[in-house]
Order: sequence, then C-alpha cells, then structure tokens
Amino acid sequence: MSREAIKASGSQYMLDTSAYATLATGSLQGSSNRDTGFGVRGFVLDDHLEYRVLGVQGLRDSSSHYAFRYLARVSYNVFDTEIYTPAFTALASSYSQSNKKILALGAAYDTQRDYFLYSADVFWSLPVGKDAKWEGTVWYQNMDGATLTTAIPQQNTFTAETGWYFKTLKTSPSSATSASRSARTRSSTSSGPWPGSPTTSRATTR
Repeated sequence: MSREAIKASGSQYMLDTSAYATLATGSLQGSSNRDTGFGVRGFVLDDHLEYRVLGVQGLRDSSSHYAFRYLARVSYNVFDTEIYTPAFTALASSYSQSNKKILALGAAYDTQRDYFLYSADVFWSLPVGKDAKWEGTVWYQNMDGATLTTAIPQQNTFTAETGWYFKTLKTSPSSATSASRSARTRSSTSSGPWPGSPTTSRATTR
C-alpha cells in the first residue's frame, strides 16, 4: 500500500504511476490493484498524520484456508495537509491548481503468510514564486513472495520522478527513473543509481 499504489490515476498531473506499484496485485488474486475486505482510515495531529489498516482476501487456496492479507500505512504531512477524496484508496496527489506547500513522508507494510512487502516514500509539491511549482516523488519497496507465490521473486524496486509546472505557459516538463533488482536471480534492470533501463522524460500542456 505504497503511495504509488493508492493514488488515483485521474488525479495525476505531472507524474505517472510507477510500473512497480502493482507488482503484487495480480499474483495475490487482486484485480486492478483492488481486493475484497475491510479497512480503517483515520487522521490525527490536525490531519497531518494519516493511517490506514486493511484486511483483505489476498491469495486463496482451493479450500480458502489461507490467512487473510493485511496491510498498513502511515503518512505525515510536514507543512500543509493534502487534498483527499472521500474514496478509501484515492488521494489527489497533483496540485496544479493549489498553492499548498506539500511534503509528505510515508511508509507501508503488506503481508500474507510468509509473503511480505514494505515500502517508504517521499512526495513534495512546492510553489516556486507565483508562476511555478516543483513536484516530485522518491519511492522504494522490498518484497518477497516466499512460499506463498513464486510469481513474486525477492526484489527491491526504486522510482524517482520530478516535474516543473509553468503556470503562464501551462506546460510541465517531467522526468522519471526506475529500477528493479532481484536477489534470487542476482540480476537487475534499472536506471539512475542502478544502471540499466533508460530514464523517461516528457512535457505536458494543460
């Protein structure tokens, strides 16, 4: 339940959702990063600290005897608070129409039997003068399907994205880099700090 996994695609402005955000979903019988279960979500410290706890079906055996899948996440807004939608899994993570100063620190844990995934992320959206905004995210996760599912090898993934919004020009150039390293195969595909796959960049006009 990393930030990348819970942010709504319709809220994206400069930054795309990482391809690594939903690696575990299909292997654990989820659908489009969704699963069936129950959850609790709350805010404390004047809405600066958000917590989420979920229990969902996860991967089921033929007799449905497997333990449930459990997920937890905390996120703290250092400056202004973020704009959240009423939906449990959606949050507005793009601030092209807002002058809020956002610095969000998050961490999450996901487990079912001996499968685990933990992640940490940083997101920022900072106004620069009256005509620009700098937005970006850095996100890391470690996961291992262990004996629950061999479709999820033990691996570390890393994603970094950044974009700059020019209000007058209504244009936002952005760039992203991502990496994945598998401990089982001792091989990696990556960019940036783990050389391999290319960095991507783009410019959008709104």
